[in-house]
Amino acid sequence: MLGIYLFQRFLNKLDDYKFENIWQNKILKRQRFYWLGAVFYYFFAVGLINKVLLFNNDSLLLSVFVTIFVLFIYGSYFGRSLLKFIALNNRRFMILKSGFTNEPFTNSSFSKDNVVG
Repeated sequence: MLGIYLFQRFLNKLDDYKFENIWQNKILKRQRFYWLGAVFYYFFAVGLINKVLLFNNDSLLLSVFVTIFVLFIYGSYFGRSLLKFIALNNRRFMILKSGFTNEPFTNSSFSKDNVVG
């Protein structure tokens, strides 16, 4: 989850043109690779957390309960952060593709001719 956070900070610092190129050419074209990497990372992290929590444990029942607990808790946080990352950046990408910018009141398709002042 730290990797997602750091990559999000990197993308937030980019201007709109660079973000659009990176998101379209590097992320959207290789979506399957990134989803597969996220699944492998998730199971690796859960396995590592289980090894630490269940160090010198001989109880099978406790191992099953701890594994289910870690799968649920870590999975919910990881899934939430991953979906938030995808949603925020897809929103920004769709806004840029539709011709708008992120700055308020500077949208290219908004005409101020009929505004009564």
